[in-house]
Amino acid sequence: MGLLQSLREAFSSDSADGARYRCRNCDRQFTYGVVFEQPDCPYCDSTDVERLDT
Repeated sequence: MGLLQSLREAFSSDSADGARYRCRNCDRQFTYGVVFEQPDCPYCDSTDVERLDT
């Protein structure tokens, strides 16, 4: 697996493993392969996001 593929999977909002979040603005759930301190919603770019699996 190449470096670009690894980065793509780590920052993908479709990743099966990783941190799960829910956007309070558009109410959509998404997953990032890495944990962000203050993630943005990949759907509406809102910063009003909560982490679901703590």
